[in-house]
Amino acid sequence: MIGEIAEVFEKTSKVRLFSSSGEVIDVTIGKRAVPALAVGIGGGNFEIQIPRDTLISLGDSILAPSIMPHFLGVVEYIESKESDPFERILFKSPISPLEIETVEIVVE
Repeated sequence: MIGEIAEVFEKTSKVRLFSSSGEVIDVTIGKRAVPALAVGIGGGNFEIQIPRDTLISLGDSILAPSIMPHFLGVVEYIESKESDPFERILFKSPISPLEIETVEIVVE
């Protein structure tokens, strides 16, 4: 799942991607299922701010419990500064929104 229907027109609909700038989604990170908020930064990319002492590693899976399938991406970059109590984690969707030609609408 890459997003939700935002607007419906006569013959088309507009999808708001989870990775759209400013969109926020609850996630868990890694085998420890560390809870966090992922914020969309556009282009299929996300950012997470998490306390620096949290045990997160490159390659950890990022899951979104509220959507199916749950997999949202993997930790690709961790920025940590001694002067900042938070780490910045970057990850991207496994599917580039620029490569998507058709989508399936799931009605719940």
